[in-house]
Amino acid sequence: MKRIFFYFTHKESLGHSIRTISIAKILSKSARVYVFNGGKKQQYLNIPKELKWFDLPHPYYNKFNFKSSTYKPRLYKQHIKQRIYFVKRLAEKIKPDIFITEFFPFARAECQFELIPLIKFLKSNGVKIFSSAGYPFISTENTKILLKCFKLYDKILVHTPKKFGSEYRSEIKNLSLKRIYDLSFEIYNSKISYTGFILPYNSKITKSKSELKKSIGATGKKLILVSRGGGVIGPKMISSTILSKQYLPDNYIFLIVAGPASSKKELEVFKKIAKKVSSQIKIETYLENFFNYLNACDLSISQVGYNTSVQLMYLNKKSILIPQVIRKTKRILEQSPEQLNRARALNKYLGAKILDYNQLSPKLIANVIIKSIQSEQQYFIPRTLFANETDIIKQFLL
Repeated sequence: MKRIFFYFTHKESLGHSIRTISIAKILSKSARVYVFNGGKKQQYLNIPKELKWFDLPHPYYNKFNFKSSTYKPRLYKQHIKQRIYFVKRLAEKIKPDIFITEFFPFARAECQFELIPLIKFLKSNGVKIFSSAGYPFISTENTKILLKCFKLYDKILVHTPKKFGSEYRSEIKNLSLKRIYDLSFEIYNSKISYTGFILPYNSKITKSKSELKKSIGATGKKLILVSRGGGVIGPKMISSTILSKQYLPDNYIFLIVAGPASSKKELEVFKKIAKKVSSQIKIETYLENFFNYLNACDLSISQVGYNTSVQLMYLNKKSILIPQVIRKTKRILEQSPEQLNRARALNKYLGAKILDYNQLSPKLIANVIIKSIQSEQQYFIPRTLFANETDIIKQFLL
């Protein structure tokens, strides 16, 4: 059996962790997979027994920039050396055939200081170098790194349908960035494969819709599932949605999933607002069987993270999408190009409604909720858009 090293990092939300595990679980059916987590341990992450899991020492953390509040350049360099040594030592012992980096070199610029030396070391020892990218997205701060690293990679696997990648590039307005995309995805086309959407490994229905609704007191009511996803930021989407309940009929019940990286202060604020507005609002930090609730709900409201988006398409679910915002200046929050593009794809495939975070108001959300619930239009997403396990194994291992 081939031996695979799989490196990833996260920004305290579970998205990248779950996608990495989903792919690693599939590969573990035909290979020995060793997963290296570059971020901090995550409380709600269930690690499958079949994976050999390593949490690297001195993890990156902080959901904004990976560096801790005690960041010191001299100490940081020492930690990088220790992390490189940790992987090298295991590589010398296990002798991997393939080294996979998740999201790098397309993004995660902070990881270059350990990954580039590791990639060069492993490649000199005959190891194949692959990248696992959830979507054809290039961070502007990573363009130089990408062009520098492309020649080091043997294969790039993008976890969307091929057409989705073309649609994404057509939306790019920045001409210099568009040239980087064209260079990356056309000149290096022979290295790039598209797998289709990866459905998260924990997407299993274990309770019927009626059974689950009954368990949370939502029988005969419209269940609205609100989840942040795609990075635990953007608190206004939660607070504004809670406040929208006052403009909705009594038979609408809200289940809010704030996200595992939510601070205690945030949760206290959300619960305080909910208490004033309605008793029909339930707030959770995390739902272990999230897919079951998504399947049972009448409408989903969320940011546009990869995993939630794929699950929404798989379930053909009515949804309202609020693309994540990134801070451009102190006063300007700009919609994430990656999430906005994915939202447009879900609008096309699923009829999802898209709201701008900067324009959110309780009344607006309430109006869109009612229109979405009352809509009788049905969508059926072709299963050909989703990855096939056999094909994934072939793409990674052959």
